[in-house]
Amino acid sequence: MMVSHADLPTASSTETKTHGRRLNSESFAPEIRENAATITSLSIFGTPSDQECQPIPVVPRSSSSDELRVWRVTSAGLVEVDAKTMGAFLDKPKTDKTNVHGEGNGIRYGMSSMQGWRICMEDSHIAEAIMSQSSPYKDWSFFAVFDGHAGHHIANRASSQLLEHLITSEEFRDMTKALEENNGVLTESTLKLLETGIKKGFVSFDEISKTSNEINKSGCTAVCAIVTPTHIIIGNLGDSRAVVAGKKQIFGTEDHKPYLEKERKRIEDAGGSVMIQRINGSLAVSRAFGDYEYKDDPRLPADQQLVSPEPDVYIRERNVENDQFMVVACDGIYDVMTNEELAEFVSDRLVVHDDLREVCDDVLDECLVKGSRDNMTMVVVCFPAAPPVNVHRKEAEEAWVARVKAVINQFLDEAVAAEDFKKDEDMVSLKSILDQVTANGLLPTDLRVPAHTVTTLAQKILTQRDIKHVYFRAIFSFSGRFIMGYSAGSGFVCAPAVLRLAVPESMRPANFLFLAAAFSMGTFLANSMFLISDIIPASWFSAGLTAAAGIFYLLLRPDEYPVEEMTETVSIDGDTPEPTKSSHPVLFVFVLMVINVSIGVPLMQTYSTLIFKYYGMTATSATLFSVLYPILQFIPVIISTRINVSRKTLVLGGYFLAIKIQFFLLLTAAYPYLPEKHKMVAMAVLLIALSISFIIPCNTALCILFEQFDGANVKTASQSRCVMWFLASVSTLTFSKTLDSYGFTIAFFPYFLISVVSYAVMLHIFPSKTPFSIQL
Repeated sequence: MMVSHADLPTASSTETKTHGRRLNSESFAPEIRENAATITSLSIFGTPSDQECQPIPVVPRSSSSDELRVWRVTSAGLVEVDAKTMGAFLDKPKTDKTNVHGEGNGIRYGMSSMQGWRICMEDSHIAEAIMSQSSPYKDWSFFAVFDGHAGHHIANRASSQLLEHLITSEEFRDMTKALEENNGVLTESTLKLLETGIKKGFVSFDEISKTSNEINKSGCTAVCAIVTPTHIIIGNLGDSRAVVAGKKQIFGTEDHKPYLEKERKRIEDAGGSVMIQRINGSLAVSRAFGDYEYKDDPRLPADQQLVSPEPDVYIRERNVENDQFMVVACDGIYDVMTNEELAEFVSDRLVVHDDLREVCDDVLDECLVKGSRDNMTMVVVCFPAAPPVNVHRKEAEEAWVARVKAVINQFLDEAVAAEDFKKDEDMVSLKSILDQVTANGLLPTDLRVPAHTVTTLAQKILTQRDIKHVYFRAIFSFSGRFIMGYSAGSGFVCAPAVLRLAVPESMRPANFLFLAAAFSMGTFLANSMFLISDIIPASWFSAGLTAAAGIFYLLLRPDEYPVEEMTETVSIDGDTPEPTKSSHPVLFVFVLMVINVSIGVPLMQTYSTLIFKYYGMTATSATLFSVLYPILQFIPVIISTRINVSRKTLVLGGYFLAIKIQFFLLLTAAYPYLPEKHKMVAMAVLLIALSISFIIPCNTALCILFEQFDGANVKTASQSRCVMWFLASVSTLTFSKTLDSYGFTIAFFPYFLISVVSYAVMLHIFPSKTPFSIQL
């Protein structure tokens, strides 16, 4: 049980109220009754079979706040936790999978992981066919799965550091020396060293990880398997599981659940209790990495805390003729499959698939159909005695799949034709597809096809057809982005040279106005696309503005003014004609620049922050990486102010930049249709490309500099503009969290204010040749 309380007592006050006793199952009920008048809401976990169940709110007696506060009962008293981390689910599962495979030391392996219904992926893994390049580990293999809860931090840390931590431990070093003296043969004494090394290695790794600020309150279970030429050594911590399947028998590790007698005794001896089969009514596993709020009793060693980091170690001799395969997987698999069911399913799929990744994919899809709502990660390791592929069985299943695809496509063709090219997923359901397959007598009777097969095929076909039927929508989106990007790039660098050469002074402010408006809006929309659910209206809105700017540009350009030869260098010595004295459009241009720096830049950097967070970085690290890009722009901008560029180079460079920008915008439009496994690479390439594109000073900066400042101040003013990027970078350090917490208005206001003040200071230090007026 978990309590949400308006003014629950702290751990110290709780101990005072209970006469120095720790809050456990016996003292918890009286505590609730005593404070019943002030309890505003109550949350109770579901059935014990639900892993990391979501709290179910109970109507409070009275409430002064709508915010649900969740508390966990620990040995130290009541600890408030973030309700957002308590097992929330998506509206529909994410079925994209991550796969790896390999072979070595006489074994093959495949791995598959899937986020499923969870709001984030908290699993991690290790798969090394060659454990290490040093002896004796080059003849050993290592596989592990880490199932995170309340965050992915400790699971990710384990997958990247645990193996190295074990190998470098004192026990492993002693074992290595003993093996060298014994020609690499694992004896009873060396196996004992190996067992001790795994146990102590797990405990010391957990202790070291406690010092990391990123771990917070996250935890993870762990199951690892070391495969040597003669033995299989398995270390298990929590409720992930390893299963070794042979021709005659199946072996599986035992889960660490609080209700087991040996686990319950340790928990109660540590001052805790087991309620609804959970530690203090909260945590469903009794051993894990992390979960440090359950390991805070300084009087007890690590293996006697409420949650222990010490694993059980199993040592089995390999039987070359009998051992077929091993599965190392998280509890998302075993929630819906027993050891025997999983072994039978894997054995059956091995006779159909050569690729072990496909075997793992089938298991995950089958578990999803069976109702698993957790993250799922599985490694299958095949030994020499594994079942071989049955060619006839494989061909028969492939032929059946082809027939099912034909029926589904025909059904969808008829449905789409009747609904005038709407999206397939809007008009048909998986149930209607399954009914159609059944009506055509295609449900397998003589084939042992997994239950998920038809459903998985239907989902893939719907996805593919949806891409086809948004073809015209995609063209509209691409064309809008093309116009937006081309117009933006044209105004990037060309404006100063073109306006100087072809436009009389009286017309320049109007040109500045339209070019600045077009590019400012284009920049804003390009960087805010990820916040808009439908990109088509935004693209066309921006396209309309940029097209209008181009039309006005053509109308304002007088043909009677001849264009000079574009061979000279741009003059910044102040000898050019005086600009117009009208300050109204100029002020508007400055306003547009303020908007660009205060909104466009933070949005662009927030977009990059989201990309880095997608890689698994913390919010702080991701923000620091995104801030690095505008800071790097400082150097090329400083260099550019010291180089005289010919007008021809300036114009051609501007058009080249326009083409490049629109190309990258096209890539952003195509991104949703990329395969999941390619998206991270695509995001990285796109981010780098966009950052390079924005190295040249953006929007109307050059127009303003050439028009408003004399020759002595052009370089300094351009360098001052770099200060704006620094200020925007600093503001971005808090932009993401502010945006998430308070929305657009509050998030943008401080950055807008900083920009206005900075521009005012810059204008005061570097006065323009044209009197600056704030009158409109």
